[in-house]
Amino acid sequence: MDALFALADQIDARFNNAQVQIDKLSQSLSAKAFRGELLPQNPDDEPAEALLKRLKAKSAQRAPAKSRIFTAPKIRRTPKERSIMSKSRYDDDVKEKPYLANLLRSSKEQLRAEELFKRSDLSLPDFYKQLAWEVDHKHIRENPTRLEAA
Repeated sequence: MDALFALADQIDARFNNAQVQIDKLSQSLSAKAFRGELLPQNPDDEPAEALLKRLKAKSAQRAPAKSRIFTAPKIRRTPKERSIMSKSRYDDDVKEKPYLANLLRSSKEQLRAEELFKRSDLSLPDFYKQLAWEVDHKHIRENPTRLEAA
């Protein structure tokens, strides 16, 4: 059980580290893009200042159009997806039953904790709470390298 919690902590730490790196990367990319450092610059291109002056002059020459009120089109949003996991530890076939032990018994090979988690279709917190309950109620025996149904 301690090994599984340690694994969960490692996964969480890796995720948080990756998230920090992604945030730094996106900020760095944006900064480089605004400085024009992402692609080689063409020396024949006109400077941005000249382009802006030209665009302002062009828009000033146009005849003012009839005043229209712009309304943004309605965008249909798809509903947020529910959790990917379809099971909960409160489901009738899981709650206070040896759900994980039955998965271990029905497997043709021995399962590591990661594989049992995938097959359980439970969220990570539900998986660990169910696993703790089943170990406490002696439905599952802890082994240093694998889990066994009692």
